[in-house]
Parts: sequence; structure tokens; C-alpha cells
Amino acid sequence: MRRMCRWVSGIFAAVLLIGLCGCGGGNEKEPAAAGEIRDAGIPLESRGETGAGQAAPGGEASLQTEEKTENTGESQGAEAVHLAESGVTGTTLLTMGAEGIVMLTDKMMFYDYQTGTAYPLCNRPNCRHDSDSECAAVLGKATQMAFLYEGDLYYFDSAEEGWALYRADVSGENRRELAVFEFSGVGGTIAVTDGKLYLGLEEYTMEDPDDDRPAGCEILLLEVDLETGDTRTLLKCEGAGDSRILWTPSHVYDGRVYMTVESRGATGGDILEEGIYAIDPASGQVEPVLLLEEPGVAAWRCGRAVYYQRTTGKIRLNLLDLETGETKELTEASDIPAYGSVLLDDAFAWREADQWKVCSFSDGTVKEFRDLPAQAQALFPEEVFVKDGREMIFGESYSKKETGEAESFYAVLSAEAFLADSTDYQVVCESGF
Repeated sequence: MRRMCRWVSGIFAAVLLIGLCGCGGGNEKEPAAAGEIRDAGIPLESRGETGAGQAAPGGEASLQTEEKTENTGESQGAEAVHLAESGVTGTTLLTMGAEGIVMLTDKMMFYDYQTGTAYPLCNRPNCRHDSDSECAAVLGKATQMAFLYEGDLYYFDSAEEGWALYRADVSGENRRELAVFEFSGVGGTIAVTDGKLYLGLEEYTMEDPDDDRPAGCEILLLEVDLETGDTRTLLKCEGAGDSRILWTPSHVYDGRVYMTVESRGATGGDILEEGIYAIDPASGQVEPVLLLEEPGVAAWRCGRAVYYQRTTGKIRLNLLDLETGETKELTEASDIPAYGSVLLDDAFAWREADQWKVCSFSDGTVKEFRDLPAQAQALFPEEVFVKDGREMIFGESYSKKETGEAESFYAVLSAEAFLADSTDYQVVCESGF
């Protein structure tokens, strides 16, 4: 009997779930400006006395974890860019933290919310940031889910036993193996808080080498101590070959990790009812927040989630307050919200077929604001952060070169401009997809 492993969900499905970000708002018009890619990289020092985004010794920006701040809805200056929920969430190619975003393009890049610039995760002087220069930011094709936490860089890469979680300096130097996992593939979603990493692992059992259909599966919810590398299994569940059992840690709020649970076909072990759950890092307990069939979360943000339900042939969008457990029905959708949904301070925007729609929380109105075929360079949101009291959207855009070849890149646009159907965004860097 042979065994095949893979993570809980693929990249596309995971993108729909991410949304850890800051709160706040503002209605000033965003000035047009080109983004900047700094070749100098970032410094090794990330735990010094320098404030986040301020000049560190050597003239570069340092990466420090911000203290938790209250959101007033007003500008708090450049040092209060992001509501610092002390955690990280992400998918295979993007991870979001309180200070910025780690992107896996052709190298590991960091986008700094405060400065609006992108840095290769390398501190070598005059480095070309390519494989020929042995740049620490240029890793193998197997590198997955790189994230910054408490002054260190973490990422998954292939190892002799399967896959390993590595810890390195923030510039990628001095790599140390932290934990090893015996499975064959990576992907899906992760969440980090209180010094611990949470992820779901799905392992399939194959009985017939000539048959790609699995005979059974075993699902794990893991907790990894980022200091010691110790691993603890929080949940373990078994199912038949056609089971659909998903545990997707996707959001951090008030010291807890939130995830969706889909457990159709579970046959043994820790069988959970479908719904939205919270993990308590202190105890490792997994507790239900909202039970619902075939759960789906279109966006998370600041202790809120927009989830959808399929009832009587319709898709109903609802807003969930994670702190109180209260829910509010928003509107109906003709289809499940697709890639690029975004939860703003007072609105939820999502894509339906070839249209973008936005639902206002204050008056409940729903408007169409974008025709995708006519807007080839539209921004598809990945994350929301707040700078100088204004909601800013980080996302991906696609276009065609003069040669007809498609290209994609990351960019930033104010929420106001996004809802006004503007493409006046700041380009961050090529996404490399």
C-alpha cells in the first residue's frame, strides 16, 4: 500500500479565504505614483530600537512587530499603518503580517506598508538578486509559504524526508531546519500567532498504483512551536476516498486563530460539524463559532468575516462578528464570490461572473461598479491595510505586453479609487505567475 500526501486546499481556493488586515478608513484621493523596487534589500537587524519603517543603521528600513493599537478611524501617522493583530496569515505564495507582505515571485520579496516599497529579502551589498549571485532571496522552486514573524524568516522547502520548515535571519541568511514533515506536497493556508504556526495536513492512502483515486484519507490539524520546532496534533480525522474534509486556518484576531471546517464523508477520529471554528493557542482547544452546512468564507478582516450559505438555490452573503458571534444578512448573490473578494470598513466587494459588485453596510445598497471584459487591468484584491487613516488595497493585476504575452504584477490602490473603478494604482513588482 502506498501513501500520498497533500495540503488541505489548493492555492486558488485558499486565496478566497485570506483577509487578516487593518481597519480604518478615509476618503482622500490617492495621488498617482509609481511603485519602487529597492535593490539594496533589507537589513539583518530586525529587533533593534529602530521604529518600524524608520531608518535603521545602514539606511535601510527595519522590520519590527508593532504594538497593538486602537482603531479610531482617523489618521494615526505613518507609524500606525496596520492594526497590529499579532499574527500572520497566508497561502502558498503570499503571507500577510502587521507590517507588510512576503511575496514569492522569482525571489522572496517583502512589501512594506509604510514605505510603499518592495524589498528582496537579501542584505548582501551590490547583490544582483539572481541565482548566479547566490542571493539568499532566490530559493528553489519548491519554496512555499514564506513569512516573517518576530524578527525571523520562516518558509517550507523540500527535504530528504519530505518537507521541512526552516528558520533564517530576516535576510534569508543562516538557515536552520526547524521541523520535518513526512508528506509529499505543500499548499493551502497557514496562520501564526503567539509563537505558533497552525496548518492543516491531508494524507491520502492509495491501494492501486494504477488508480489515482484514493482509498482513504487522514486529516491532521497541526500546531508547530516556532521557537523549538515541537509539533502537536490538535485534531485527527479519517475518511473514505471521496471524503471532503478541510481545515483551513485563515485568520488571527484577539489571540485566536479562525478557520473553516468542511467534513463531508468523515468516518472516524475527531469529526467536527461543519462551520467556522476558533483555535485557542494557550490550550490548543478548537471551539465552534458558527455552525453551518457547506461553509465558505469570502473574506476575513479585523474580527469580521463575510461568509456565504447555499439555501433554496440561492447564495446568501452574511457578516459575522467574531467577538460577539452576531450575524447580519447582507444580500443575495447569483454565484459564490470569486477570487478577489474584499472586506472594507463599511462595504464588501466581490466578483460575480463578469461583474464586480459592492454592498454597503450602512444602507444595504448593492451596486455594480466594474465590467471585467472592459477593464483588462483591474486590480484583484489580496489584502487591505490602513495608511494615514486611509484603506489601501494590495492586489494583483494582469495585462498584455505589446508582444501579446500576458504579464501579472502586484499593485496598491486606495479603496476609494478601487470602488470608483480606477486603475491608477502603484505597481509594486511583477508577481511572476
